Amino acid sequence: MLAVSIGQAIYVALFARAMNMASTCEILNEPNLPAAAIILCVRGNDPTLQNCLTAIANLDYPEFDLHIMVDHESDSAMPVVRQFADQNNAHIHVLSDPLKTCSLKCNSLIQAFDRVGSKAQILAFLDADTVPHPQWLKCLASHLAVEGMGLVSGIRCFTPSASNAGSLIRHQWNSAATVQMFLYRIPWGGTLAMHSSLVEKLELKTKWSRAFCEDTMMADLLTKHNLKVCIAPSLVLPNHESCQIADFINWVSRQLLTTKLYHSAWPLIIAHATITTFAWLAPVITLIVAMALGNSTSALWSIATLCGFQIANWLMLVSNQSCVQNQLAKTGASKDWLTLKKKLKLFALMPVTQCVYFIAVVKTISTRTVSWRKIDYQINGPFEIERLNYIAYSKSNEGSQSL
Repeated sequence: MLAVSIGQAIYVALFARAMNMASTCEILNEPNLPAAAIILCVRGNDPTLQNCLTAIANLDYPEFDLHIMVDHESDSAMPVVRQFADQNNAHIHVLSDPLKTCSLKCNSLIQAFDRVGSKAQILAFLDADTVPHPQWLKCLASHLAVEGMGLVSGIRCFTPSASNAGSLIRHQWNSAATVQMFLYRIPWGGTLAMHSSLVEKLELKTKWSRAFCEDTMMADLLTKHNLKVCIAPSLVLPNHESCQIADFINWVSRQLLTTKLYHSAWPLIIAHATITTFAWLAPVITLIVAMALGNSTSALWSIATLCGFQIANWLMLVSNQSCVQNQLAKTGASKDWLTLKKKLKLFALMPVTQCVYFIAVVKTISTRTVSWRKIDYQINGPFEIERLNYIAYSKSNEGSQSL
């Protein structure tokens, strides 16, 4: 357990160092900012969709086009999108004849590429549950200006307004996952930008036409072409939505599945989940055996070890939270969401989070069918995806939007 704590502490220290060294993004002068296109794929009326669109309209960027890819003409998001487009400069496109060999999101991006045109020098992707700050696009463009940079991605941070177990477990898991995503260079499609020339150079239309997700594969793909991937600490974006534990397990299993399919760090993630889970269970088992044998000395040592491990993990979580919150504060985001009550619940939920995480990893290993926003996919391999059904997302069948 000491070895596990030291190993995790090194990871957290590397992440904290990068976060603390990161200033607010060094912005290029406006004449040097490239023409940009933002692609927003929409399926369902996310609770934050209106805020997302408003934030895009308020971006501080001299020249960009917004392309909104809506899943279906009858999609519940369409009234919101149309109202926004009537008042702002936005292009609305409806997904047509979706392929059965990839996810709807990959398909939407492929069709969006054909409609963006040749004017845009960079392409920025955004999810509807993400609300960008005014400097968001400038930060992406400025990072992309670095020599040899192929792709820039942001960092997702869950800051739920609710204090139920599922929401806090997701926040806790994501805090740990953020460290791995940063160190392993695993991009997040919720905030991502790349040079438009890479669409053809990397043959992305062909690859995504048979893929389940668009973002995770990009790291290994760009590395093969000697291009850099940047996970930018200055692009931490909050998500305030809540969820239940059952929804979280399905959601995190899908997140892990994309890593399993498309990223070389998957064996490291399995190893981390297994080692940290058994590090929790070992002193519990030892305690039970010691109590059964009447060995009070071993029982006390087991309790002390478990408490020490819990405190060590808590300190690492607090350090991680502090670094992320400081970056959020630089963009004007509130730091008040983490109340004392939530902190105490987070401490108590740490063993639960670890167990749920391990269950999700085991589920991911054996996963062959995935449901994503009412659509079922058969996963036969990284580029052997089969969409099994289709249903338009309407008010009558909306569920947990971001899950």
